[in-house]
Amino acid sequence: MVFHHLQDGEVVRPGAAPAALTVSKINQYYGGSHILRNVSLVVEAGKCTALLGRNGVGKTTLLKCLMGLLPLRSGQI
Repeated sequence: MVFHHLQDGEVVRPGAAPAALTVSKINQYYGGSHILRNVSLVVEAGKCTALLGRNGVGKTTLLKCLMGLLPLRSGQI
């Protein structure tokens, strides 16, 4: 991971930082349920990103896929 500390008055311009994480069309099942359907997202380096949702909608499943704890059914990280 690369960190860049901003100097006084320096700002990060949107799109200036490279993507730290790119997820494209992930699909995952839990039991017989299709939990993640074509999930895509880009997390820019230096940005704070939150993953929000109700219970049982796939937040933990997505994180397990990102960490390599669950194999992907389809899609790309």
